[in-house]
Amino acid sequence: MVAMAQSSASGGSHLESTLQRLGERLRRRGIVVVISDFYADTDKLSTALQTLRVQGHDVVAIHILDPAEQDLSTLRTADNDGAMVVKDLESGMRMAIKTELHQENYQTLMSAHIRSLRKNLGSGGVQYDLFSSHEPLDALLFQFLNTRARLARVR
Repeated sequence: MVAMAQSSASGGSHLESTLQRLGERLRRRGIVVVISDFYADTDKLSTALQTLRVQGHDVVAIHILDPAEQDLSTLRTADNDGAMVVKDLESGMRMAIKTELHQENYQTLMSAHIRSLRKNLGSGGVQYDLFSSHEPLDALLFQFLNTRARLARVR
């Protein structure tokens, strides 16, 4: 957990193909835990995770988002014209955005993305949990284990 807490984003990812390769290499059934921001095509991602599930693995998707990624209104503008410069941690690309102009559309798209992940993954037997990046990892782990224990009692 210490290593995960101290890590930072770098480079792009190809989560779907990585999961496919993982499925080809895993010989024994086990628990596959994927921790990501899940900025990927939800259909392809769901298919990749559900394939692991069909192979007999217990699959858990832990979705980590910064609170500002869920609600642009938490962002403060950096200059007088209302624009804020944001940086993609994977690509390093910077872009100036006016949050008040895009907030409603962004919120709609983000909510739809989260709903799609929750629905698609849940219907395929994948446990999906959404967490804030501002929560300490030990709190996330505690919440995750409580959810797992509760689900185990229901099954």
